[in-house]
Amino acid sequence: MLVPSKETPVMAPDGSFSFGNIPHVADHRGSVLCQAGTVILPVGDKSFGFTHIEWKHKAKIEHYYRNMRVEQYVQIAASGYQKLYLERDGRLWLLKFNGVVKTVVIAEYSHVLPIGNPAAQYKVITGYPLVRLPDFNKRGAKLIWER
Repeated sequence: MLVPSKETPVMAPDGSFSFGNIPHVADHRGSVLCQAGTVILPVGDKSFGFTHIEWKHKAKIEHYYRNMRVEQYVQIAASGYQKLYLERDGRLWLLKFNGVVKTVVIAEYSHVLPIGNPAAQYKVITGYPLVRLPDFNKRGAKLIWER
């Protein structure tokens, strides 16, 4: 039996490996805050990716979203987010506001690109529903893009 590596991407509900896209964002001086790229969901382990979300956040996702699968949840959040926050460490918070529950996916830029894929990629670290937003100022994160 072939065992996938932690970095193997999970297939999205639409049959692709793309769960969403990140736009190119530059500040007023032209400095790049984040590159345009595709959001992928790696198999991961208990510390990141699909395995982490399934292990740690699945029950909360199912509670708020009526038995929704992890892949569906990540695709809805990563393709329909309304705000992007950039953490000091370069990770992005993708926030989708849907009533009382806020949906979040946290992705980090992947410097190791798969062979034959020249596009930048962001891999999902985690994703979960939030009842209230964190204090982004306290975290040192800044809003870099919104719809």
